[in-house]
This record gives sequence, structure tokens and C-alpha cells, in this order.
Amino acid sequence: MSGNQTTKSSTPVLSRRNLLHSVSVTACTMVAGCASSEDGIEILVDNASGQPVDVAVLLTDDEEEQLFSHVFSLELDQFGRAGDVNQKPLEIFVFTSNGNSKSWEYTPSHSRDSGCNMGNIGMTLTQEGAVDKWYDC
Repeated sequence: MSGNQTTKSSTPVLSRRNLLHSVSVTACTMVAGCASSEDGIEILVDNASGQPVDVAVLLTDDEEEQLFSHVFSLELDQFGRAGDVNQKPLEIFVFTSNGNSKSWEYTPSHSRDSGCNMGNIGMTLTQEGAVDKWYDC
């Protein structure tokens, strides 16, 4: 019987250990950025427009299914980042609160030896009102 009691009491300890491990890994990822998906795509927005702005970004796949949707509320000269998209998007749509919009096909041009499968999607909001696209690995 004592063997059964040991098994029963060790099960909750193992569950607590697993829970603590999961929480610590998640906290480490969110707070310190010590772990990340090497293949995921991150969305990067640089507000160089000269004014605070809200920026809505939408990514769709080849079947027009939504892969990512986020609204960035950026102060003057603020840089925002979000997302961990694990599927290659087909199109990127950007809408700003000051009336500008832009859409384009996802076409990063990294060299084959860069080791970059899918590049992060970046955009800079300019003082002229344009949305300049760029990619980063």
C-alpha cells in the first residue's frame, strides 16, 4: 500500500513541476525574449510620421484567410512589434488612422545563404504620409 501512496503523492508534484516549467518558459519568452520561433514572422512598425497614429495590419494567405490582425497604437517616433505568424502570407494590408493605406504581396528577397526561410515584415510610416515596406530576417 505504501507504494500506491508514494505514486499518488508524487503525481501532483510532477504536475506542479510541469506547470512551473511551462509558466517559467512562457514568462521568459514574453518578458526577456530568451526563446523565439526561428521560423515565425514578426510584424514591425516604425512611426516616423511626426504624429501619434493607429496602424491596422492584416495578413492573409492564398485562400484569403486571415493569418494575422493587429492594431498598433504608436506615439511619435515609437516602434511597435507583434506577432508570430508561422505560415507564409500572400498579402499584407495596412490602414492608418490618418487615412493612408497600402497593400502588397509578401515577397521577401533574402539570399539563399542567409538562412532566412520567411522574413519579418516591416513598415515605416513617413512624414509624407507614405507606408514604406521592408523585410528583415
